Amino acid sequence: MVRWTAPVAGWVKVNVDGSVTRTTSLSSAGRLIRDETGCWIVGFAMNIGTSTVLEAELWGVIQGLKLAWDRGFRLVELEVDNLSVTNLISRLDGEVSFHRQMVQVIRDLLARA
Repeated sequence: MVRWTAPVAGWVKVNVDGSVTRTTSLSSAGRLIRDETGCWIVGFAMNIGTSTVLEAELWGVIQGLKLAWDRGFRLVELEVDNLSVTNLISRLDGEVSFHRQMVQVIRDLLARA
């Protein structure tokens, strides 16, 4: 069983998940922010329209990081359950192809802190 782990004291954790309905390809993303004790701070979901799961997750990350920043949080840990998203964000060679702009927005948001 996978369990949520708390961020370091003084930090918040942004959790993101995206989903796509198989029959319609309509997608949504949810994000929530919790503190080091696990207390819920804020969270909500958004409809994205037609997209892939990867795009839904990337949109969730962008909006989750913006939400944290807008709420005044500067020490932010990001958690996603999609290895492809993690690999795209952390890839250093710049090869992100079709999702390059979304990934660059995420990297810029992470660099703010």
